[in-house]
Amino acid sequence: MQRTCLPGGTSDRVATAWWPYRSLFPHAALRLPHTTALLGRILVLPTGTSVELEDIDRICDIVEAALTQAESVREALAAHKEE
Repeated sequence: MQRTCLPGGTSDRVATAWWPYRSLFPHAALRLPHTTALLGRILVLPTGTSVELEDIDRICDIVEAALTQAESVREALAAHKEE
């Protein structure tokens, strides 16, 4: 993944979400601050006919683990952000 910096220290994950729009409208993030903020708060799950039942079970397990271990997840994310 190409590492990209957007104004205000936007994360690579958010920058990736802007692609391919970023290539068409390079300054879109500057003009859409609410959209940029929202991108850092959403969870995009796999969809479509290629997602099998086993995949859904695994995704549910991961989401459940994140919810039951929310405090540990927050601490790990904060530590990763500081790196």
